[in-house]
Amino acid sequence: MKTSHRMLVCMMVFALVTGCSGKTGSRVEWPEPVEEVSTLELEEPMEETASPTEEVLATRTPPPFCEDQRVQEFAERFVWAVQTEDGEWLGGAITNRGGLNIRLEWWNTNVHFSKDEATQLFNDETSYDWGIADGSGAPVKGSFMEIVQPKLLDVVEGEYVFRCDTLEPGVASGPSAGLVEWPEDIPARHTIAIYRPAPADQDLDWRTWVLGFEYIDGIPYISYLVQYHWEI
Repeated sequence: MKTSHRMLVCMMVFALVTGCSGKTGSRVEWPEPVEEVSTLELEEPMEETASPTEEVLATRTPPPFCEDQRVQEFAERFVWAVQTEDGEWLGGAITNRGGLNIRLEWWNTNVHFSKDEATQLFNDETSYDWGIADGSGAPVKGSFMEIVQPKLLDVVEGEYVFRCDTLEPGVASGPSAGLVEWPEDIPARHTIAIYRPAPADQDLDWRTWVLGFEYIDGIPYISYLVQYHWEI
């Protein structure tokens, strides 16, 4: 008798708990799939993914130089850095390995600056030997601020254009009695010319600064800065 009574009580408690939970006979409603997410077709074979080595190589292979948007941005930022004397950006645009090499004339002395030195160029009063002057052959000595910066500002504060991988007269340079060519001893394979054409009726008053680039691990860096202008 007691056993039957206990069984009856247990059945009543079970029914009460089950009814309060609301879970008996319920169905879970999952949200509808988002349209942008494509469904996985299990019947279709999955595409093979590239191995890590191939992926790394792909990220280190730059696009064609003149189509590399990063190069265009580097050129634009370089102009901005010269205009605002932003040495921090200039230092970040070159590498510890190669530094920045500046030539006042394409055939002249190469002046090398380390990454840290390039960062301080717009405040550096150190006198450097830039080679000899066109025509007179006189030695050219002075700081970056005295010798190079005014000639850079002459271009970037004027009506200039960017030209990729060319020094062609009328396109990236003007007329000259001297040669206008990239130095054979400079290893840079690709260049961006910042060309300020001559004003009307002053055909000889043109100037070009050329940025020479190198790629390291697929990233472009500025390694050379070379000036061109009318030569006697």
